[in-house]
Amino acid sequence: MPQVKNALYDIATTVLGPDVFRAKRVIDVGCLRFAQTKAIKSLGADVIGIDSCKREEPPEGILFEQTDFMKWEPAAPVDVLYMSNVAQFIPTADVMAKIAALGPKTLIVRVMYDFPEPNWPADELLPLYFTEPEDWTRYFADLGYETKHARKYEFAGQDFKHRDRTFRFTEYIGVKK
Repeated sequence: MPQVKNALYDIATTVLGPDVFRAKRVIDVGCLRFAQTKAIKSLGADVIGIDSCKREEPPEGILFEQTDFMKWEPAAPVDVLYMSNVAQFIPTADVMAKIAALGPKTLIVRVMYDFPEPNWPADELLPLYFTEPEDWTRYFADLGYETKHARKYEFAGQDFKHRDRTFRFTEYIGVKK
């Protein structure tokens, strides 16, 4: 998949300041090959990568837990919950319940809301996704977050099978009130 022109961690440092990750306990859900996890670590975070599969060994200084995020229980409080392109694989109500249970001070989420090969029928997609920034603001306000950034955008590129397509995303950054 092509790299989004603005990485979510770069957007977070622009919106919340350069110290958003520094000396914070960050959980990177769906870390896959650790690209974003390493970038967050380089910004001064104590970062734990979580993924249901292990594709490679974690880089030095990064803890990794191979587990189902919905079953994962942190050993200590979470300062920043970082989810880039993983929430779309979990029903919305379940994601919301997990975020509420973890109670991170900062929430950074990006969802590709038209994933090309979903794990469920197309008529079930819309109710499972946050598709509009207003939805995110409303949902997360109910959990006590103040919206600092919410946007919907798209760009053209090739997917992992080299097909030309338009990628559509919604992203949200919020902090506990």
